[in-house]
Amino acid sequence: MSGGAVISVRDVTFSYREEPVLSRINLDIIPGDYLGIIGPNGGGKTTLLKLMLGLIRPTVGSVELFGNPVGDFQEWSRIGYVPQKATSIEARFPFTVAEVVAFGRIGRAGLLRRLKAEDRRAVDTALEQVNMLAHRRSLVTELSGGQQQRVFIAKALVSQPDIMLLDEPTVGVDVQSQDDFYHLLSRLNREEGITLVVVSHDIDVIANEISSVACLNQTLICHGSPQEFITGEYMEKLYGKGRKFILHGH
Repeated sequence: MSGGAVISVRDVTFSYREEPVLSRINLDIIPGDYLGIIGPNGGGKTTLLKLMLGLIRPTVGSVELFGNPVGDFQEWSRIGYVPQKATSIEARFPFTVAEVVAFGRIGRAGLLRRLKAEDRRAVDTALEQVNMLAHRRSLVTELSGGQQQRVFIAKALVSQPDIMLLDEPTVGVDVQSQDDFYHLLSRLNREEGITLVVVSHDIDVIANEISSVACLNQTLICHGSPQEFITGEYMEKLYGKGRKFILHGH
């Protein structure tokens, strides 16, 4: 991969039915980064992810993936995506763990092509990466919330992406599973070299794991190291007066 930005957001403004959601956003995500996007509800975090993925188009400005305009980008297997409440989408149906993860190979295999041996090996490799290989034949509905999230991480990993975007991945997951989950993401970033972009409300946990933070409340209030965020005057700009932030060690 080149040393250029994986994702470039340039002067992006987005309005929904003339209601402003994002204004003049400029953001580069570099290879190997572990970026946490934080901010209040309604601040535009999910909208920004959707713009990065080309699911919606900016009102003004541009988005590039790997140096290509998002509208022209074709190599979607290079990008893994875990949307909000991913587990509620497919966990209602009696799919096995391996079947759910195999859906993530569609970008490489094609919608109608049967999975080959290499696809099945990729499924097992992805499950092994998230320590869920022993559950490959289990129904997703039988798993705990933390285990289900690992399966959906594996689904995003199975296409062997260069970057993964995750939107509030620990909603509804217990505290211990949240810690384990973020440690897993850190390992994927450090050992597998996967660039990560994570939208989260878990400010305390995520500040201990990420390499950079983007603070978003319709505008990009700051983009830098977690320490810059903690020591700066950004909490009041994000959440209003009286909000305190205490960083705990893990």
